[in-house]
Amino acid sequence: MPFEHGQTSDKWKAVPFLILMFASGLPLNYDLAESRPMTVADVAGLTSDATAMSNSGSSILFVFFLAGLYALSGIMLMHRPKTVIAMFRRQWPLACLMILVASSVLWSMRPEKTMLSAVHLFGILLIATAAALHYRHDPWSLPKHLSYLLGINMVLQVGAALSMPSYAIDWQGRWQGLTSHPNTLGALAYTTLWANCVMLICRRPGSPYPHVAFALLAAVAMLEANSVTSIVTTLCCLLAIVVMAKLAGLGVRRKFFVGLLIIAGATILITCLIASQFDMGWVLESFGRDSNFTGRTSVWEDALSAISRRPLLGWSFDDHAFLIETENMPYPTYHNGWLDLCVSGGLVSIILFLSLIATWAGAFFRRGGVAAAMMPFSIPFVIGYMVHNLTEASLLAARGQMWQIFLVLVLLGSCRSAPDALRTMRLRASGAGIQYRNDVDP
Repeated sequence: MPFEHGQTSDKWKAVPFLILMFASGLPLNYDLAESRPMTVADVAGLTSDATAMSNSGSSILFVFFLAGLYALSGIMLMHRPKTVIAMFRRQWPLACLMILVASSVLWSMRPEKTMLSAVHLFGILLIATAAALHYRHDPWSLPKHLSYLLGINMVLQVGAALSMPSYAIDWQGRWQGLTSHPNTLGALAYTTLWANCVMLICRRPGSPYPHVAFALLAAVAMLEANSVTSIVTTLCCLLAIVVMAKLAGLGVRRKFFVGLLIIAGATILITCLIASQFDMGWVLESFGRDSNFTGRTSVWEDALSAISRRPLLGWSFDDHAFLIETENMPYPTYHNGWLDLCVSGGLVSIILFLSLIATWAGAFFRRGGVAAAMMPFSIPFVIGYMVHNLTEASLLAARGQMWQIFLVLVLLGSCRSAPDALRTMRLRASGAGIQYRNDVDP
């Protein structure tokens, strides 16, 4: 893995993050099992197991694996305390969210689960912060590194589906690879396509053939997993990459990109409002959905009921363990990131997360920062991430790959460019039409 653009002190800070990325979707904390038809009792058992595993893990070796990555990242960050403090001062909503997660132990019905969730969320935050310190010297090396790592991971996933279908293809004929669920494979395919298509569409230096191969494998895996959410998410992301690349090539100003992001968010909101007032079943059927979003609407109603009983601070970040045990919650999440977050952290968490999005977007206007260089790949990913959370739940999901990448993008956007890297960033961004000022704050 090339680290040639990082300063010596930040050279290895991305290693824990890259290891975590490569390990995504691999059976490190669960055993592969032969596919078989699922009964209602099986679904209930899997929900309970998923909740137990989501923040503790079923393998002691996997627990030590995560603990080692957390500790290594923490040790690395000790060398730059002032820089880390400055990053979280700029991204204060993220710091407040972490405080809310830890504080929810006080009103949690399952405080031990909440404490474990807080440990893992803080651990992933350490890994993401260390990675951001490395990639601030050359932001474009982030999608480059991920394109290769996730591409190799996708080779393993597709190879598993072809070589041992009884384990890697579920009873409905959907590919799940080495992951635990077809939707998980779909999400992994999304991040793989994002990283490789960024390298292809934005025409980054290097041979395009590996990226073409990895992107094709990811596309095959996504289609065979039949994850409609991931397919729609990927289409939105790819459209955003193409639009960003074209507009950046025309040398448009940063304000236009932020305006585009606001328009994208407003479009998603308006679409949801229209869908709630009119029968859009024919549109959903064209994407393989029914008017109930494959049973999700009843789950959303359960979420709204839970929110109405604890609207301000929520039920705590216990991975819904209490609700699963006491109210027979059928799934480990509410299949909507915003509802899922509101159930756990109430309206306070929603306000803080929206503030986090605002500070992330505001970084594009900050002089001397690296955010401008990231726009062609950062904005499309976040747009896709928001679309994904309309029917899946991956906001503040410590073990979710999308959340981990999102954290790195947010924290990296809050960094100021190192003086020795400014010239490299100018050269790397010149192809995307981004201009840098000289007033860099070291």
